[in-house]
Amino acid sequence: MKECARAEVAWYALLGDETFGIAPEWLGAAGAVVMGMQEFDLYVGGVACPRARMVLPGEHNVRNAIAAIAAAAQGYGARITDLLNALPGFQGVRRRQDLLGEPNGVRVYDDFAHHPTAVEETLRALRAKHPEGRLFAVFEPRSATACRNLHQGAYAHAFGPADRVLFAPLGRTNIAADERLDLDRLVADLQKAGKPAEAFPSIDAIVARLVEETAPGDTVALLSNGAFGGIHPKLLEALRRR
Repeated sequence: MKECARAEVAWYALLGDETFGIAPEWLGAAGAVVMGMQEFDLYVGGVACPRARMVLPGEHNVRNAIAAIAAAAQGYGARITDLLNALPGFQGVRRRQDLLGEPNGVRVYDDFAHHPTAVEETLRALRAKHPEGRLFAVFEPRSATACRNLHQGAYAHAFGPADRVLFAPLGRTNIAADERLDLDRLVADLQKAGKPAEAFPSIDAIVARLVEETAPGDTVALLSNGAFGGIHPKLLEALRRR
């Protein structure tokens, strides 16, 4: 708790977050994505600041921005107005909603998301940024936890914002069968909920299906914490050549 901390403690949250009775000094309210920019309101000690804008969409990125602003302002004395003015120029880091290209009008994003919460937040953000067209979620279960059935049920809900879900083979083959993520079951659960989903035997098969199904205005999210079998250049080239 705050009384036991050796360092100064500041609380931050988004409007609607569970704060367990604590009134956060730094409070944000996520707005809409306007002209490709995520807008949000920021209140410091109950006082409204000028509306903030940033490139990266999604509530999780708004939370990160508020935390960074609070740390820079409260911890290092930076002026809040200077921080808000600089925020639109921050392009993010690699593999976080990283737009690789738009071959023939199809947006292809790369993202490191692999935990169910990260998958859902990333897809929600991309859906908000690109409400037009279909959103294809292409997921490679590769991490030690993603390849296990620890999140079997959670994954069935994480892909909700997507219109179409494509699964690559598990990235790890040394996991016991009774601990392994069951992709066939996951596909069945998604289909039962009305979500088109399919598991593929190879990266090339996924690329072929995306070339066949995507159209200008669609968005493809490639989600993996690894190299994803080199799918990124393969897909970009295949979409360019079709």
